[in-house]
Amino acid sequence: MGKKVKFDPKLPIKAAIVRIKIQRNKKNALIENERRIIAGLLKDGKDENARVRVEKIIKEQHTLDAYEELYIHLEELLQRAQSLKASNGLPEDLREGVCTVIFASPRVKIAELTTLREQFTVKYGQLILQDAFLNRNDCINPKVFQCLSVSPPSEAEVLLLLNEIAKQHGVAWEADV
Repeated sequence: MGKKVKFDPKLPIKAAIVRIKIQRNKKNALIENERRIIAGLLKDGKDENARVRVEKIIKEQHTLDAYEELYIHLEELLQRAQSLKASNGLPEDLREGVCTVIFASPRVKIAELTTLREQFTVKYGQLILQDAFLNRNDCINPKVFQCLSVSPPSEAEVLLLLNEIAKQHGVAWEADV
């Protein structure tokens, strides 16, 4: 029979917080670079290519927004790590944070969130995993749920960002919003 895994979320929470900071910096740099490329595409009249790239930027921005919320939840979980460790059941006031981490773990590229998901599943059982993936009782932070959804951005959102990028980079381009 396998040995029982000791539940100690503190280290992976700290590591996830550091990783989120690193990923935020990378994504911010990526977005800024993409914005310059898009401005060049608009200047050259390659509107369709610019639209595709803008959709990518919007997705990256949504991921950044999700990182901000995850960071807040992870900080809260870190502060309450001893409570998580000591309790037999999931404290109700930490349910949203735990469910949000579980939901986000396969959707963002942060290995430490997967480690936390595994630890939470061992500690609280498969039901918490199912609750998080199905968003039962709206247990996931609504902003993270929306930001990490797979739905494409609206046409208005794409055009608005294209106009913003063109204006920011001094490109004479405008679309009706």
